[in-house]
Amino acid sequence: ATFGSTGQWVQSTGTLTLTATGAVSSSANTVITVTLRNPVSATSAKAVAISAASTLTPIRSQTMSGTILSAATAPGGWTQKTLSESDNDKGQFNTITITLEPSASQSNLDVVTIIGLTGTQLSDQTVNLGGAAAGNFGSTGAWTRNTGTLVLTVGGAG
Repeated sequence: ATFGSTGQWVQSTGTLTLTATGAVSSSANTVITVTLRNPVSATSAKAVAISAASTLTPIRSQTMSGTILSAATAPGGWTQKTLSESDNDKGQFNTITITLEPSASQSNLDVVTIIGLTGTQLSDQTVNLGGAAAGNFGSTGAWTRNTGTLVLTVGGAG
């Protein structure tokens, strides 16, 4: 991919616009860097989205993973918190992979709540967890469909 050596930054909206000056391949990582100054007071990490206006195929806005611009936050956050899915075809079963790394250890019976997984067909119920760390949460979680909430209890049942 080829981008010019500058981008357009709008501080008030937190928007960085890059214009490609050459092709951006769909089969290779495109890595760019930009240097911004962190806030002067403590803030929480930002939810950042990316989209592309393309003459070939529009690319819809999606939230990006990662933690940025979280200068001097209070203890108790997440070093890593990402989601991925196995299938995004309508009506199909879809395994959601949740990768979490708290910035502080979690104790037995601490509760981890993930909110916003809306739009599923799964009714309210106890769900079985998979993956290498499922046992850390008693291998089950409590699912609430209308709010898209998954509640996990460290060391115990959901």
